[in-house]
Amino acid sequence: MNKRLTACAAGVVFSVFLLHLWPLQAGAVDDGVPAIWATVSYFTWVTQTPAPLEEFSFFVNGSQLDGKKANAVKHKDSLHLRLPLVYEKDNAIEIRQLGHRIYRANVFYAPSYESAIVPDKSTYLPFHVPETEKPCQECHRLTVVSSDYVPPNVKEQVCYSCHQHKFDGVKTQHKPAAVEWRCLFCHQAEERPSQWSPDQPMRFTIEGGGENVAALCYKCHKKFAEQVEEYSFQHGPIGMGACNACHNPHASKWPKLLQNNQTTLCINCHEFKEKIYKPMIHQIIKTKGCTPCHGPHGGKYRLQMAETINDNCTRCHPAIRKQANNHPVQRHPTFIAAGPKERKDKLSCVDCHSPHASAYRNLLPEEDVMMLCTHCHPMGTK
Repeated sequence: MNKRLTACAAGVVFSVFLLHLWPLQAGAVDDGVPAIWATVSYFTWVTQTPAPLEEFSFFVNGSQLDGKKANAVKHKDSLHLRLPLVYEKDNAIEIRQLGHRIYRANVFYAPSYESAIVPDKSTYLPFHVPETEKPCQECHRLTVVSSDYVPPNVKEQVCYSCHQHKFDGVKTQHKPAAVEWRCLFCHQAEERPSQWSPDQPMRFTIEGGGENVAALCYKCHKKFAEQVEEYSFQHGPIGMGACNACHNPHASKWPKLLQNNQTTLCINCHEFKEKIYKPMIHQIIKTKGCTPCHGPHGGKYRLQMAETINDNCTRCHPAIRKQANNHPVQRHPTFIAAGPKERKDKLSCVDCHSPHASAYRNLLPEEDVMMLCTHCHPMGTK
């Protein structure tokens, strides 16, 4: 997959990572339009021009945006704008001056941890390399000084002027990033190879090039690191060291710095949409999401559960445990060491009930209860 920028261009300069100038051009698709991969939810474009803002118009996917929605601002003789992008889609960007198109691109937005879904045609554009930083230095300080590591005045920190907009109006903020601006605790000031541009070293990457974010997180979250080691079963992203698959390291509008609403976040990875959107949905999912039953990081039992399936269910349904061998009918076992002879696994609640959703009442997999019995007791057997 080619996701690194390879060619240079003259004239208009643009970016998709943060608010910066990039005198570069992405790989082009068949019709000659640049195909770009954005890892953030906006596309930033900057050009040097004395022309007033009123001369320009901005389009995303065919819809014209006003200056406010395009976040368009004139700074002296330069125009800065930040256009919103639709998640997991090619966004058609077009910029016009006095009605004439001066720039267009197809921009696919997906975070770095979802690189697998990015089209092969799309190219990632690194910014923090010498030739692309240079045009910005007239207005922005990009050299690192000692006070940037633990800034006494965050507004003077090297990252602040370009990145502070990331935290505007965002409720949940990571203290080292959003409050203290100790960016250089996680991001390296020196040029290093990165995961997405291995042959073009760039500044402000994270330690290890982003391949093991957990190692960086565990420097502060030491107790959590110890807890993870005790899990018999780890959540996939934890095992891969990808904390940022679920958590935003800077800020989020959701609790615990989640990348999305908790249930939506789980469904997007586990492809549960068809299974969960049925007439009967387990009430706990609707009210509290997935984590009451599954540990988001790991668990003692498979499927990242803290308890056995039956123990997990009876925490909310204690009456079932009290019924012992009388559910769903008298003398029917609910908790036994092994199932029928042809079954090797133990009998559990999920043998008769879907733990997530069903088309039938009581989360049963069959409308006819008697047909459910034949799952373990084939007709004609005793």
